[in-house]
Amino acid sequence: GVPRTTPIALVEISGKLWIVSPWGDVDWVRNLRAAHRATMAKGRTREEVTAVELSPGDRVAFFRDLVNPFLRGKWLATWIVRNVDGIGEDPVEAARDRVVFELRSRRSPER
Repeated sequence: GVPRTTPIALVEISGKLWIVSPWGDVDWVRNLRAAHRATMAKGRTREEVTAVELSPGDRVAFFRDLVNPFLRGKWLATWIVRNVDGIGEDPVEAARDRVVFELRSRRSPER
């Protein structure tokens, strides 16, 4: 296919990089799922990454064990996640209609 540019919001927690689709199975998700890799760009910096999609059970664990604890004490981030992205506190509900990928640098060894 043809390379596409899509603005995204990255989540960095505990030294790992994640991307969440709050709108489920949209075009960029299908493209990333098929390619298993992407080029991230910010300004002049580019990085090649491998994308690993989380299973439904791993998505629940992501919201329960990483996102919810990360948001504690961060009122603005919490407001954005809860009100703009519509991600509530229930990890099962949060994981139901959202796709999550872990992004791994292609320069470093696989974790």
